[in-house]
Amino acid sequence: MCVQRTSIVCATHLGTFTWELMHMAEWQWDQLRIMKVGGNESATKFFQSNGGTAALNSKDPKTKYDCNVATKYKDELKRRAVRDAQEYDIPH
Repeated sequence: MCVQRTSIVCATHLGTFTWELMHMAEWQWDQLRIMKVGGNESATKFFQSNGGTAALNSKDPKTKYDCNVATKYKDELKRRAVRDAQEYDIPH
């Protein structure tokens, strides 16, 4: 890869990273907490242990995100977030 192209790629990645940092302030605390208690590994394990392997492997977003197992996982994430808030929130 030539130096000119490399600098364009690096600038693009830095621009994306900067944009993401600027917009992190737009996240709500409950959304951040759900990301904390969830994640790809957690979702994969949940789907596999609850009969959702086919949905997990699907390329169709509706199949993956609107199936029964996905709904159960969203509910599970809410429960985990509540527990996490109870354990780690600092009293005001």
